[in-house]
Amino acid sequence: MDQTKTSRISREGYGYLFVLPFFLAFAVFWVYPIVNTFVTSLTNEDFTLPDRVFVGFQNYIDELLRPEFWGSLANTFIIWIPNIIAQLSLALFIAVVLTEERLKLRGVGAFRAIFFFPNLVTIASLGILTYAILDWQSGALNQLIFGTGEGASENYIFWLNSPEYSRATVSIVQTWMWFGYTMILFMAGIQTIPQSLFEAAHIDGASRWQNFWKITFPLLSPVMVYIIITSFIGGLNMFDFPWVLTQGRGGPEQSLTTAAVYMYKRAFQWYQLGSGSSVSYILFFFTAIFSAFYLRMTAKLKD
Repeated sequence: MDQTKTSRISREGYGYLFVLPFFLAFAVFWVYPIVNTFVTSLTNEDFTLPDRVFVGFQNYIDELLRPEFWGSLANTFIIWIPNIIAQLSLALFIAVVLTEERLKLRGVGAFRAIFFFPNLVTIASLGILTYAILDWQSGALNQLIFGTGEGASENYIFWLNSPEYSRATVSIVQTWMWFGYTMILFMAGIQTIPQSLFEAAHIDGASRWQNFWKITFPLLSPVMVYIIITSFIGGLNMFDFPWVLTQGRGGPEQSLTTAAVYMYKRAFQWYQLGSGSSVSYILFFFTAIFSAFYLRMTAKLKD
């Protein structure tokens, strides 16, 4: 009996050996950076200083009082809010059309793949392509609008020299990239709704608009919560496209210096690792507060 029990315990020990690599990788690449970043945020660590000194939450106070930080946060929201509104509207409309049983559309899988394709394109490629399209002298957009004949260049618009145009460009490209992904999530959510609800509503004489507002939209609230929270996190992490588009310069009047770009500059261009680390945790706290507030509001609406 004891030998059997010992043998069973020995065999169970192999399971821990199989999961050990995951926990080691998780500890090294996730837990340690998170803890080390927080510790660094409490110091004045700087590449130009020989030693670092513990300063407590002074970095957090300094950043919250710094206009550049709030400017970068404002840039982030100015870009993100139109993006999420357009993204949700477009994705939800297409998802409803593609899943409408009475329309009986063919090739839904092909449409789904086509709309999702922009999400597979690398950000660096999109940044270079967008810059080539909007270039002042040789950009395709100016040539398409004003032509290429003699004197046409006098009317060319310097698209990336305007804060409004620059922000609108990033917002539009972000919408184009992510609406296909959002559409697939909405389609998955719609397909989980029992068809009997739509059939009963159809028998009662409900219109498609009533079906949407009374059945589809309310039952998609869990999907909507997930999309908005993850999109908010992605918005605060918006770094690569503005960075590539402006070649790290932040755009006209620093209009494309998003919160993530500002954090990177603070840590790796101005060599202030303590301040940069504190910015990362401030963004984390903003995300946690927004997520908790949004979840609470949606819970109240359900009640």
